[in-house]
Amino acid sequence: MERLTQWTHLGLHAIVRPGDVVVDATLGNGHDARVLAECVGPGGEVHAFDVQEAALVESRVRLAGLDQVQLHLADHAELDRHLPAQHCGRVRAFVFNLGFLPGAPRERATKTASTLAALELALHWVAPDGVISCTCYRGHDGSDDEAEQVAAWFEACAQDGARLTRIERRATRAPAPFVLWLERRPGDRIRTPR
Repeated sequence: MERLTQWTHLGLHAIVRPGDVVVDATLGNGHDARVLAECVGPGGEVHAFDVQEAALVESRVRLAGLDQVQLHLADHAELDRHLPAQHCGRVRAFVFNLGFLPGAPRERATKTASTLAALELALHWVAPDGVISCTCYRGHDGSDDEAEQVAAWFEACAQDGARLTRIERRATRAPAPFVLWLERRPGDRIRTPR
């Protein structure tokens, strides 16, 4: 898992610039939001979403002093209700980590329908040269179906002209987590939400 996280964070450092607007769609314990805050600097904006108050409480400690981070107690499928309208089509990066909050009940894990709805919104809000990153963790109830459907969604976007990279950690006992990294390119034919 550590190498997947490092790979994602290196990719974010390469693509996100100071002053950018970015979204952590699944805040969790705030690790990705902290990396995003480092990338955008004090002049940028990080919007971070989670449905669990415990995630926001934990993250407030980790993100203390980072005024560019705005926390939203909301489902990622509702991100369009919380992001400033002027950011539509200008978000440099969306980061998703699917699964459950470490230490929290597993029944509060991400759900396929909500995740797919959030990805469709991300596709609408991401900049023409932006990225959507999604780490899929498997092995808990519903996670294999979610990972399969999310991977199919990313593959469909790649057929429309975006560049897709899949990084998978090899595991012997449990289903391996994997990262899907979708780079928009100016002129791609990716459809927007209906």
